[in-house]
Order: sequence, then structure tokens, then C-alpha cells
Amino acid sequence: MKRVCILIFGAALISCGPPTHKAFKESEILNPPQKVIESASFNELYLRVLEPKCIGCHGASGKVNLETIEGARKVLAQIRQSVLIDRKMPKAPYTELSFEELQLVSAWIKAGAPESPKNGDLAPSIPPLEPTFASIRDRIIIPKCVACHRAGGTSPRVLLNSVFEMVNSPLEIVLPGNPDESGLILVIRPNARKKMPPTESGIGPLKPGEIDLITAWIASGAPE
Repeated sequence: MKRVCILIFGAALISCGPPTHKAFKESEILNPPQKVIESASFNELYLRVLEPKCIGCHGASGKVNLETIEGARKVLAQIRQSVLIDRKMPKAPYTELSFEELQLVSAWIKAGAPESPKNGDLAPSIPPLEPTFASIRDRIIIPKCVACHRAGGTSPRVLLNSVFEMVNSPLEIVLPGNPDESGLILVIRPNARKKMPPTESGIGPLKPGEIDLITAWIASGAPE
């Protein structure tokens, strides 16, 4: 039976879905199948878990840096305790890890935090950032923005799920060909008056290269 929570915002009722990951059996999480252990790699962990749900807070600007394998290896015990045992990470606004994601974290740690899979397979490659919406969405917006800026998020008036939402927003989020007056650029610059992501969110600011990339995409007409 689905749990139902009452969100006191516009008197909306929202289904909260199935039980949280705290209901998953600890023994199943801490003892993933051997094939999952042998296929685990840092790049897979990065693409499936760290980038979308962790490095927004635990990037190079934070005390715990999970952007590199060296940084992640330094805090393996902390990851195991906070993610797999206590289930306190990731924190809001990020969604909880799925059972498969929890098993992947566990498998990577049990495998010895390898860079490449122990079974000899090639690790998936991490694609470079490009001035395209697909790259910006997957590598910047999802990790650092869309948890709040979506329907049901804390900032539903500013939607960043699609080019259509941004270009057609009355708030002028994206003005194709005009990055200097696009609301998105105005709030992510280092000198912004109302800076995004907000400091209190715990999410690190966008890097200069990420800002340049979004600026270039808007300047090119903000294509799909």
C-alpha cells in the first residue's frame, strides 16, 4: 500500500510511493551478488550514483570530495557507514538511493574500490561536458538544479527539466542567443545577488567551466 503524505502547499495531495530504502534488508545490501562485485568500477559508480546524487554537495569545494577515485577511496569507511548502514546519505533535496544503487555502492567497496572491473570488462567512459542541452542536463542540471526546480520540488515556478520549459517561462530563464539577460546565467554567476544553488542548500556552486558551457549553449540559440 502506498503511503500518502499531505503537502501543505496549495492543498495538494501527493503519493509518496513505496517504502523508503530504510526498509531494504541490510544483509542484501552489504552482500551483493558476486557478479555485481566483479563488474563494479569507479566510473559506473560515478555515472549512476555519485554525479547525479552526491557530488553536488561532495565536490571539490567540500570537505569530502567524491569527484575523483582518490577522494572517494579516502572516505570508504564514511561512505559505508553513512550510505549503507545509517542510510543518511544522500540528503534532501536528492532522492534516496534505489536498492540497485545501494548494492552498487556496496559492491564497489567490497571489490576494493577498483578503477576498472575485476572481471576484465572495460569500465564505462565518462563523457566530456559539451555545450549541448543533453550534456548540460545530465552533467549539471540534474546533479545541481533539478531536485528543487521541478514539479513537486521546492522551486516549482522555475522549471529546468526541458528546453521548452526554460525558453517559454515568463521568468525569462533562457533567452536564446542572449545569455547576458537570461535569468539562468544571472543567478549562477559568482557575483549574482541571488546566487544559485543557494548556499543553504549545501550544493556547491557551478564551476567557471560549467558556467561558460551553459553560456555558450544559450549564445548558440539554446538548441534541443
